[in-house]
Amino acid sequence: AQWRMFEQYRDAAWVEKARASIQQALERDATLAEAHVTLGTILRGTGKYAESIAAFEEALRLSPRNADAFKGMADTY
Repeated sequence: AQWRMFEQYRDAAWVEKARASIQQALERDATLAEAHVTLGTILRGTGKYAESIAAFEEALRLSPRNADAFKGMADTY
């Protein structure tokens, strides 16, 4: 939700809130493929492309048919 707020308002404070929320989710359960997809999206949106690809790759390792991870990775390249 925070990332969507950033996309709508372009307020950098939302990026940090989004990143913190995803990190908290991953600390609770690092096997959540969708959390890795969201992290990849945030990283791509902030220009951290190599880290973004790594997050999408982890999502695909956890969920090999995850269409959102494939799309995110393709958009990053």
